[in-house]
Amino acid sequence: MEVDPPPASFRLPQEIHDAILDHLHADFLTLKVCSLVCRAWLPTTRLHLFHSIRLADMSQFCYFSHLL
Repeated sequence: MEVDPPPASFRLPQEIHDAILDHLHADFLTLKVCSLVCRAWLPTTRLHLFHSIRLADMSQFCYFSHLL
């Protein structure tokens, strides 16, 4: 049994997906899950997931600076 893709009229524009994902900017677990759901969502979820980094102490800072 084959399943046909939905007609184009049922697809939401990427801007709508992005707006929904933007509302989840502080919910890192949900963003991680969303990044696995759809390839089109990956750039927006990465933008929020990797927007900033947190370094707890000087050793983490040193390690991170060596990566750059």
